[in-house]
Amino acid sequence: MAARRRRAIRPRDNRPEIIMRQSMIIEYHEAGKSINEISLLMGLSKPTVWMWIRRFEEGHVETRPRSGRPRKITPQQDAMLVNAARRAPQSTINSCISNQ
Repeated sequence: MAARRRRAIRPRDNRPEIIMRQSMIIEYHEAGKSINEISLLMGLSKPTVWMWIRRFEEGHVETRPRSGRPRKITPQQDAMLVNAARRAPQSTINSCISNQ
């Protein structure tokens, strides 16, 4: 499975890169760096830096749930469809489903 696909499947709250980024923002803030300095160091916008500092001070740093339609198929069904499409690239979604 492609790395991009694996990242998309993982829950956003548990992504190590987000947790590390949040931690670095808070560490810089507690070390006395300004919002502008942190923004430049991290390559993030000032509103993003401010948002994470504010959330930390309020006691909730987890990312918020994303909106959108819930998935209708399971990850296993998704993997089956990907495999079927790889075996027969010219087939339609309906033929992939009926062959399973």
